[in-house]
Amino acid sequence: MTLIRTAFWLSLVLFFLPIGHNAVDPETQVSPGEAFSAARAAVQDFAGFCDRNPDACTTGRHAVSYLGDKAEYSARMIYDYLSNDGAENSAGDAPMAQTVEGPKEATPAEAQNTLTPSDLEPVWRAPGSV
Repeated sequence: MTLIRTAFWLSLVLFFLPIGHNAVDPETQVSPGEAFSAARAAVQDFAGFCDRNPDACTTGRHAVSYLGDKAEYSARMIYDYLSNDGAENSAGDAPMAQTVEGPKEATPAEAQNTLTPSDLEPVWRAPGSV
């Protein structure tokens, strides 16, 4: 319903914005009174939508509730992450971010011969450039 109201008010504001006289076709001009009565009829029609289609309204309410719950959970996750610098959130769920362990110390035998054959290939240079 909020989207419908927003669209209504936005279209009403756009209707009253000035436009160049050469850009308007005389056959498509609408007076403010006609526009207002058409908008009022559209709002009344939307208001009766749930009476005509109760299943669609019930599904819509569930979808909006679901999206609201998702948005609330996501906002809480982001807030907890930012306020705790990635530590566990206050709800006791799993940590928000995995901690990365530092590099593993390599033994001397593992530290040698770690390059792949593609690492050992020389870098290509254009002929004549030195």
